Amino acid sequence: MTTLSSNCPPRPLHPTFIVLRYINMDDAKTNSPEIQTTEVVAPKPPVIITIEACQLAHTQWNEAEGKRQKMLALAQKASLSTAEYAQPAPKSDEVIKSEQLSALTLKTKSICDNAFGEGGQPEAFDALITDLTDGTPATPKRVIQAGTLIENTSYSRRNPNKAGLILEKYPEALYLPGTQNALHQVASELARSVESLRTAATTKPEDPQDSSKLLEVATSETSPLEKNSKDQLRDTLDLVRGAKAQRFVDGLIDPSINEPKAALLKENHLVLISEITGVALDKSSLEDALSQHKKLLTDRGIATSNYAQLLSRINFGEALAALSQRTEDPAQKRHLEALALGYAAAIERDPDYPQSEKANNVLMALVLDTKNPEVSAYDTVHEGVKRSDNILAKLIPMVSDHTSNYRDSDIFSRQNEAAVHAKNARLAVEEASAAAEKAKADELTAQAKAEADRLAAKAKTATPIIVASTTITSAKNRSVWDKIRGR
Repeated sequence: MTTLSSNCPPRPLHPTFIVLRYINMDDAKTNSPEIQTTEVVAPKPPVIITIEACQLAHTQWNEAEGKRQKMLALAQKASLSTAEYAQPAPKSDEVIKSEQLSALTLKTKSICDNAFGEGGQPEAFDALITDLTDGTPATPKRVIQAGTLIENTSYSRRNPNKAGLILEKYPEALYLPGTQNALHQVASELARSVESLRTAATTKPEDPQDSSKLLEVATSETSPLEKNSKDQLRDTLDLVRGAKAQRFVDGLIDPSINEPKAALLKENHLVLISEITGVALDKSSLEDALSQHKKLLTDRGIATSNYAQLLSRINFGEALAALSQRTEDPAQKRHLEALALGYAAAIERDPDYPQSEKANNVLMALVLDTKNPEVSAYDTVHEGVKRSDNILAKLIPMVSDHTSNYRDSDIFSRQNEAAVHAKNARLAVEEASAAAEKAKADELTAQAKAEADRLAAKAKTATPIIVASTTITSAKNRSVWDKIRGR
């Protein structure tokens, strides 16, 4: 086992920096016991407990008030005394606090709505941002304001970057349903198409449309979101990071080699890529994984090129995808898969350099079945469309079928042909074996029948053995002469 971070800086380069464990497939132990982990649920912050208590009290008051009004209407209809139901139910301090928070929500939403679009009035919005980032501790009012701002500025037409800064100051807002819905809306927008990821790849950390900070806080170790929800958001974050890494690699030029656009990736490049992706990447591990993948393609007749290749601009995404399939930890494997898929999505054809990396080469490294040569990559790609809960599985066919990649399907065609050939070859061997077994069985049956016929014929021609019979005369039938003779 090799640690990928062996050549990386000693300090983390990213808030969610991950050190990967790499395993050579030839040395993999298929029977290794799985490590069972238990997710620890942290207690809710006091400010959230207060907000939820106020909301619950208001809900109960509404129910009581609704019943009072219903009984009042029945009493009036029956011409009975209405004195018992004439006065509204008294409001507790929690109910009053809940109403104040609701009013604050409406006011904050109005500030957000008025800050964007034509004729926008951003002054109040900027003042609100300044107020919420002044370091004041979280209170119910501030958390409600933060949640409302995040909910109303997280979409692409507004300012998800500001929403991320506010969430960083008040992570308690992650407990609010509106904040959670806004986060999933952001994820849905980012991963809805190849174009969305390519747009996200060009955003910088300070750009208003950059959603990275928002997703980083939502997927941090201390985030209270449920695992499935956090995994989906982390997948989206990794897709964006992979797309940004592709833009960085695509901009590398190496004037010291004959093909400047095929720049070799050096250790200092990998340090920067690691900072972009949040994953510590090691050059030797990437090259080893790429070599194994290329050898597998060669062995199956899918490719004929030399599989011992140096890590470069024209194969980095393929190496990243190959590494994901050769990483033993499931969570780390998923990180790399999302990064590689985001990288593939961001690849655009270079009309001036036909040797540039192809998106479908990266996808092939992601979906190729390393164990069964009969599995078609076409089927693997499009089977994911049925899995609505997995954004990675849904996005793979989007990338593969994108119009900019339609000429890049040669490797999929060759792999499909190789898979069909492997299946036909296996079936031919099985049919030949079955035919040989049948011929042998027929021969044994014929031999047995011939032997039975021979024995039957021999039995018919054999001379019968005659045995003389002995006659016994009864004593009462003896003649007189016999008696005289003393017989």
